[in-house]
Amino acid sequence: QLMLTELHGELLDKTREVEELKLTELSPQKLELIKLQVQEELETLMRERYHKLEEDAEKYRAEYNKLRYELAFLKSEYDHQKEEHERFLDEHRIKYEAEIL
Repeated sequence: QLMLTELHGELLDKTREVEELKLTELSPQKLELIKLQVQEELETLMRERYHKLEEDAEKYRAEYNKLRYELAFLKSEYDHQKEEHERFLDEHRIKYEAEIL
């Protein structure tokens, strides 16, 4: 009788344990739902990262174009100053040569 009671108690414990495991076990539906949630979260993160990279690329593209424009402007200004300086030197050279001769 005592042994039967012990075995019956063990059976109840094991049955409870099995029920708890069933509750924690992932059904195919739960697993699919978790997969979809993880996929959605990853896609959202990647989409945000992609948009951030696009914004950064546009910012750097605009900065690059601005610098290219400034470089072209400065080159033009440099060429103009160089021509003026050469003209000034030529005028002074001619004036100097005229004074010497």
